[in-house]
Amino acid sequence: MRSVTRSTIAAILLAVPSTADAAQETRGLDRRSGASALSVFDPTPTVDGLRISLVEDAVERIDVVPWDGVARLESPPGGALERRIADGIEIGTLVWRGRERLRRGDALLAAEAFTEAEARLRPAGLHGGLLDRSIVEGRLRAEAALGRADRVLGEAIVAGEYLGRPGGRFDGVAFGPEVVDPRTRLVPTVPPVGDADAIARCDVFLAAHPGVDDRTSRRRALWSRLLRVDGGPVDVERPSAEDPGAMLLWNLARLDDPDADARDAARSVLLRPDGDRPAWVAAWSRFFAGRAAIVHAADDEDRLRGVLDLLHVVADEGATSPALRRRAVDLVARTLEHLDRGPEAAVFESLDPRRPSGRRPSEPSS
Repeated sequence: MRSVTRSTIAAILLAVPSTADAAQETRGLDRRSGASALSVFDPTPTVDGLRISLVEDAVERIDVVPWDGVARLESPPGGALERRIADGIEIGTLVWRGRERLRRGDALLAAEAFTEAEARLRPAGLHGGLLDRSIVEGRLRAEAALGRADRVLGEAIVAGEYLGRPGGRFDGVAFGPEVVDPRTRLVPTVPPVGDADAIARCDVFLAAHPGVDDRTSRRRALWSRLLRVDGGPVDVERPSAEDPGAMLLWNLARLDDPDADARDAARSVLLRPDGDRPAWVAAWSRFFAGRAAIVHAADDEDRLRGVLDLLHVVADEGATSPALRRRAVDLVARTLEHLDRGPEAAVFESLDPRRPSGRRPSEPSS
């Protein structure tokens, strides 16, 4: 047998870390939702979570624990890397907290947690991963539950893009069932309606989440048009029938086309009897058909036709999102006022919970 020199033994001992050094490098990781704690080493922050190395059955493997699944990591002090890990855990905790608040029915506090998480995500350098998607989903759920869908218009269109993106998914990455309709890749509780402030928020959010292809650009252009009601020609190419969500948006946009024939054709498609049409699609169709009939009315008969369309939306509380129903109520009231039907207008104004005691905006308070 070849003899082993002292220098060789010394080299081997230097190359193998001592037991004390190995123990120092191992760190305890506490996880949420009942998952067992782990002893890990070499933790590294990523946009999707904490990348860790661990040894199981004498085999080293690498895993990623989502940020909202990390409760605590034993951390040495200092360092930019440790600061980024701490940021990820803190933002993940906000997402976890928002999710738990939603589960117990507290949408208001849930919305606050998700909004704070969103504000901290990009400065922490953790934008663009599963944590980002979880925040989008959480805000959609919370704001829709509060009847504030106009605060998450941009989130609704981006969530649909996540679902259709190759290699990606959006099927409840944070929790619960889907928020996006898988067939249309639209969010039924968030219709494309909102005031100037809502549109501005939507534009800012979409700018921070760039589209990835022509299909994305087409949907965003149609979404923007529906929000703005600009009355110009629909200059977006007709979508493929394989994209029913874009086709729905395209037909809704054509209701505002300056060409009367185009408007009539879109109305015929959207309002034709169809037992397979989801209730929320019927509600969107009725709302935009009614709005278009009023905006493009040639006479009072056209305006009344629009009111009748909107009454379908007002009457069907179960299928209509609170935001869409509120807009329908407001538009019916204003149209009836224009038609000198004040008593009927007052009835609908009283349905708006934002107006105390059903008082009209023009009436002085007592």
